[in-house]
Amino acid sequence: MRRFGWVALALISLMLAAAPAALAEKRIALLIGNKDYKIGVGTLVNPLNDIRLVGEALKVVGFEVLKPAQNVRRAEMLRALYEFAAKLKAAGPDAVGFLYYSGHGIASAGENYLIPVDVDEASTVELSVQGVKQCEVLAILRSEAPNAAHYLVLDACRNTLQGARGGKGFLPVGQQSGVLVAFAAEPGKTASDTGQGIGPYAAALAAELVKPGQSDLIMFHHVRIAVMDKTGGDQLPWTEDGIQRRERVLFGGEIKVGPVQLQVSEAERVWSWLKDSTDRAALQSFIRQYDDTAYGAQARARLEELKKLQVGVAAPLPAPIPAVSDTSRPETRPVPLPRPPEKGLGTSPFKGLTGPPDALEPTLQATPLWRILKRDYPEWYADRVKEIAALAADKGRSRHRPAVGARS
Repeated sequence: MRRFGWVALALISLMLAAAPAALAEKRIALLIGNKDYKIGVGTLVNPLNDIRLVGEALKVVGFEVLKPAQNVRRAEMLRALYEFAAKLKAAGPDAVGFLYYSGHGIASAGENYLIPVDVDEASTVELSVQGVKQCEVLAILRSEAPNAAHYLVLDACRNTLQGARGGKGFLPVGQQSGVLVAFAAEPGKTASDTGQGIGPYAAALAAELVKPGQSDLIMFHHVRIAVMDKTGGDQLPWTEDGIQRRERVLFGGEIKVGPVQLQVSEAERVWSWLKDSTDRAALQSFIRQYDDTAYGAQARARLEELKKLQVGVAAPLPAPIPAVSDTSRPETRPVPLPRPPEKGLGTSPFKGLTGPPDALEPTLQATPLWRILKRDYPEWYADRVKEIAALAADKGRSRHRPAVGARS
């Protein structure tokens, strides 16, 4: 139960984030969970937790969830089905019904049966008298609420069923007009009752129901994949789709993208093109349009960096300031400069400097531009310092006097 609590808490968090807006069609759900079977059938572990978790998911996506039918006998199950169908009929032609059953089920004598808790054993005679046929369930739904879109989800045919002869899985069924039938396991195969308080099919179904933007068919496909992954391919859900609506049902609603999300997405895309630009006008234009996003702040920082670099080149040398490794400097790494020329001084900020390396270093490191060049391109920086020193030595020899640090 502790495990169930954690799973439910995580699911509710996802539900709150994905809860859709009000829906036009009326949505009604019934959940049936049978767990406490007789010894001749075999008790189960997860059904009541399964219906609780799936019910919470259905509530979040707009379903009116009727009182769950728990550990019911045949008469109680049929009564709950008729009441459910009556609710759907009263809801009008656009109603959507979702019936989820978690418990034992089996195919016998050419029929698929849901097994009530008062069945003594899974024999043909017992099932004929006390079992609930799948065709009975379909007949009730289609005759009592013919215009509704029905989803019949059978998390049954558990692999722990006792006393059954032959195969324990359901028989395949054809398309049922107006109904999508979803099975937790493929024809002739069984479904798992294992899991930490929740069966694998119920856990996958609850998680997928609340995700927006996926149609019913896509949702059940994702459930199928999740169960296959969880069980290592041992359990393979399948569906038979007979829904005849012009528009598919989106259980989790449409993905809502508001102006804020669009603004951020557009800003991110534009900034990916602009982030290394040295075009101040373009950066200013970006800031005017996207100043209220995180990328606007990055653009302002980039613009300030470019202004500082320009000042560093044009202004006289300032008084010495702490080196780049000083802990008082911001930790955020500025945008690197475009790579300097591979060789030669050219028009770089080194042009016009002279003197030995020891004399040059304090002068260079007193200006932000040169600190950044040393940080981002240390090898290039070292080569240029050596080049300046060599030029200074040549100049000293020609003038017969020591070179001194200078700046033109």
